[in-house]
Amino acid sequence: MIISHKYKFLFIGLPFSASSAISKELHLQYNGESLLRKHSLYHEFKKAATKEELEYFVFAVLRNPMDIAVTV
Repeated sequence: MIISHKYKFLFIGLPFSASSAISKELHLQYNGESLLRKHSLYHEFKKAATKEELEYFVFAVLRNPMDIAVTV
């Protein structure tokens, strides 16, 4: 999970969705900081977030389930 206070976003990394590559880019280019665990879910974030952080743009990337089946 990556958060940027400067750009006000939260990225939720999902397994088998290039989340490591996306997280690396968000760290390097968009002032991203690691938050919680790599594959934490939104409800975990909600428990720890401030009122301001709950207003951030939240996004994730989901791969085609058939592509995941082939990978596994």
